[in-house]
Amino acid sequence: MIKELAKLSNDLNKDGFSKEAGSVDDILNMLSKVLKESEPESSEEEPEGEEESEGEEESEGEEQIEFHGDNTKHFDMCPGAVKAFGALREKVEEDGSRDLALEALRETDELLGIEKTTIESGAATLEEFEKVVGLAQSVSYKAGVISKMLDMDLSDDFAFLSMHVEKVSGLTKFCQIKE
Repeated sequence: MIKELAKLSNDLNKDGFSKEAGSVDDILNMLSKVLKESEPESSEEEPEGEEESEGEEESEGEEQIEFHGDNTKHFDMCPGAVKAFGALREKVEEDGSRDLALEALRETDELLGIEKTTIESGAATLEEFEKVVGLAQSVSYKAGVISKMLDMDLSDDFAFLSMHVEKVSGLTKFCQIKE
């Protein structure tokens, strides 16, 4: 069910329904929190670490990505990022597009990590929001350069970025009035 909701969110965002995609993301995040809270911390029935390592392997295969030696940590926040960089992994070459794609991957992972932190805390600082905006702009620029290098349009593949900026924006208190 979670995979279907994540796919729905990405499809909505790709089709221009970013507000609706954000709502589906909110549901996903709440569901993830509920599931995380309902998991027992340790189980006497299973040896310690076994259940977690199985989950990590599954998670890495489906939610994280290995990209030319780099492994992501926060791509579980965005199946669209997994899909974009998964497809890009096979297309980039050692002509500079690979290095640029690695930079974009690292920046996307950082952006998603900031979003994850702000969702968990329930608020974002102005500095976190500005950092997310800067990272999204940088990734978008790099995707454009890579598009030109590979002679292909990657704009739809990276449409997920705006949804994550909007999410952090919604958690940011831009103006605090002091009386």
